[in-house]
Amino acid sequence: MTVTGPAREAWLAGLMLIVHGVSGAFEPTAQRVEGTPTRWVAMRLRAGWEGLGRETVAALAQRAGAAGVEPVGTLAGTWQAEATGDPSRADAVAQRLLAEPAVASAWVLRAFPRSPRALPNDPYLSRQWGLHNTRQSGGLVGADIRAFGAWQAGWTGAGVLVSVVDDGFEQRHPDLQANLRKDLGWDYRSGDPDAEAEGGDGFDETGSPRADAHGTAVAGIIAAVGNNGLGVAGVAWGARVVPVRALQRDMTDAQEASALSHRADSVSISNNSWGPDDDAKAIVSPGPLAEQARLDGVGKGRGGLGVIYVWAAGNGGERGDDANYDGYANSPQVIAVGALTDRGERCSYSEKGACLCVSAPSGRDGVRNPGTWTTDLGANRGYNSTSVTGDLSDRRFTSNFNGTSAAAPMVSGVVALMLEANPALGWRDVKEVLMRSASLTHESDPGWFTNGAGLRFNHAYGAGRVNAEAAVRMAAAWTNLPPEQWTGWPLVDREPVAIPDGDARGVEVAVAVDSDLRVETARLALEVEHPSRNELQVELISPRGTTSRLWSPHEDRRPDLRHRFTTVFSWGEPATGTWRVRLVDFSAGGTGRVASARLELSGSLPQVTLVGALDARGRFVVQLAGKPGSRGRIQRSDDLSTWVDVASLVLSEGQARFEEDRSLEGARWYRWRGE
Repeated sequence: MTVTGPAREAWLAGLMLIVHGVSGAFEPTAQRVEGTPTRWVAMRLRAGWEGLGRETVAALAQRAGAAGVEPVGTLAGTWQAEATGDPSRADAVAQRLLAEPAVASAWVLRAFPRSPRALPNDPYLSRQWGLHNTRQSGGLVGADIRAFGAWQAGWTGAGVLVSVVDDGFEQRHPDLQANLRKDLGWDYRSGDPDAEAEGGDGFDETGSPRADAHGTAVAGIIAAVGNNGLGVAGVAWGARVVPVRALQRDMTDAQEASALSHRADSVSISNNSWGPDDDAKAIVSPGPLAEQARLDGVGKGRGGLGVIYVWAAGNGGERGDDANYDGYANSPQVIAVGALTDRGERCSYSEKGACLCVSAPSGRDGVRNPGTWTTDLGANRGYNSTSVTGDLSDRRFTSNFNGTSAAAPMVSGVVALMLEANPALGWRDVKEVLMRSASLTHESDPGWFTNGAGLRFNHAYGAGRVNAEAAVRMAAAWTNLPPEQWTGWPLVDREPVAIPDGDARGVEVAVAVDSDLRVETARLALEVEHPSRNELQVELISPRGTTSRLWSPHEDRRPDLRHRFTTVFSWGEPATGTWRVRLVDFSAGGTGRVASARLELSGSLPQVTLVGALDARGRFVVQLAGKPGSRGRIQRSDDLSTWVDVASLVLSEGQARFEEDRSLEGARWYRWRGE
């Protein structure tokens, strides 16, 4: 329909009568005028014009100075468009829209604070201090994972599959059943598809339930059904759990490998609240099959983005054990998690380590009694038994679960929220986002330091307490890291280096690294010959001065030390410079030496390209392109051996230009060194 001549003029006169007396564009009378004006304008089309298509409405909006036309839900003839340029132009756009014959009304949309009318209605939710700490257990207000903030932003982990590798599951549990993918599960202990928990009532000689209660408690922390009016809510109560039954006292390498690679094509997260004994008397590493399964998981799983392996750091803290001595939590391919009390302090059992990424609430460490609220086997078979005092009357749930076994699934739940917000995150991206978004916890602890890339770390806490709200927000806007690269540098490979006996000054070995790598993890492959390794201390110092304590004196009196230690404490630092390893033998009477030492660094190379050409004046010009904000130096060499800095640049908009200031003589090479 086209209106021309006198009829169009009469129609416009009628429209002007409608808006007469209104300051600015028309707003419906029911629209509140408070709130923050946005750059978006809403419009309603006149009767008879509601059937206009998107292209026609878009052309109409473009004439008014707007773009991005979208329908408002299913409301007939109602559209919204975004004012281009200065947001303050939205009011003028609305005025111009009113001059269009098809538009009955137009107004600037305003933003108003909103929050959910209710959080999930699970009756124990108000007691789950790990999700939202209001001091309900006598702890510290805010010493939680900020789950409510992530939920209020709309994230529940919907669509994310989490594999829980554990001892068994109450698959008919009323607060788990709806979120369990039994059809995808498997029992690697019995070799059948039924991952059901087994075992009788009561507790064994170690104080643990005789039945397979561990997996049910872990699964509930991750994804107990939310908003069902029953029990507890999981961190990611919209996610689904794949039950993998494998954990038992004695596991083979093949069982571990099968469990870690289970459904790697479809599973996003693998939660592992288990590991070798935490007795501080041995170094245990995965077998070759389990190691390869994990490498395949991060390399090929989830369509090449990588399965995210979350691992409990270990419960040997009171014995002097360290997560770095555990080849599972110490792996570069996992997210190692420590445990916190309801006051945000390290649980006494939680192991320290330079491989710790983050920590999460768990509790019940002998100093602070409150534990984690979650699902239980019930029927006197789980943690909440008739012989236990002070737990819940409904034995299908417990408030006493603890250990780093409870902390790890907290993080797995947060990762599920992150992947719902951004399914394209790679496994290394997840790791960095968790560390960058973590909250400082136990601020008075003297162990906090800032590394050379501005990230905070602590041997007791990793990067801090996991923060679901901040992690999801960061994840949603995250740009993935470049491909992972590894590089290796020998520190000791020919002549052994003696360690001074009983001398606190120790000895240092060093290597100069010449690489553009932006460091993520650093590994030290070390072989030390010594009659009693409990006398030793080993530290790795980066070129930026970041010190990672990898081995400390403790009760392990075995001879020799052969292990590959991992640290995340240099994450984000440039690799270039001198890396040092300091070894100290604190006790006299047994001499030792470093037989071999090798530094292995993983990270990414700067994605900056250099293109050189002669300009019209005969000068050599280098054009650079890469990630906006990249900082670094251009270096020049005449022989590919000696490199000289010639310029420091910032790719402020993803590009930069360098003009050579000397005449072109002979061959010349240029390279970029990121900072």
